Amino acid sequence: MSDDLDRVAAFREAAERYAAVIDAADGKTAEPAFAELAFVLPALYRAAVQLPRVAATTAALPDSARLTHEQWTAILRRLETVFGVDDGYWTVVPFGEEKRDPLVGSLADDLADIYRDVRTGADLYEAGDLQDEIIWEWRFSFWSHWGWHAVDALRIVHARLAEMGGPP
Repeated sequence: MSDDLDRVAAFREAAERYAAVIDAADGKTAEPAFAELAFVLPALYRAAVQLPRVAATTAALPDSARLTHEQWTAILRRLETVFGVDDGYWTVVPFGEEKRDPLVGSLADDLADIYRDVRTGADLYEAGDLQDEIIWEWRFSFWSHWGWHAVDALRIVHARLAEMGGPP
């Protein structure tokens, strides 16, 4: 059980570092943001992979545990401003029956979606409320949603930093 608590604590720490980078991105240019993301995204991904399995419960998280659409949109718009022309990218669905037609992606959208999902329940968890439900939500949202965004975002961060010759 102690190992599970350590893994949850590691995820919470990585999520807080990630959120701090996103919160501080206001007014920054893309170059320092890319450098910071190169450190926090892999740490967040690794910590999410190690979240313990907990039983799903019937308790739903209250709406107050989630960012509103307006809050998410404000983060998205701020990040779009930071990344400017570096925001958009092309990708494809990696496998499956779907056609592998090129898709347009947005780094700002990836980062805002990750932020929304890792911030879900954070305040309630800190208060000691619904902890198993929140851990379940973090793990589920990672494997079903934001993990894909993290992989795409890290690919774009790496490409942009490589073009710059590495972090400043």
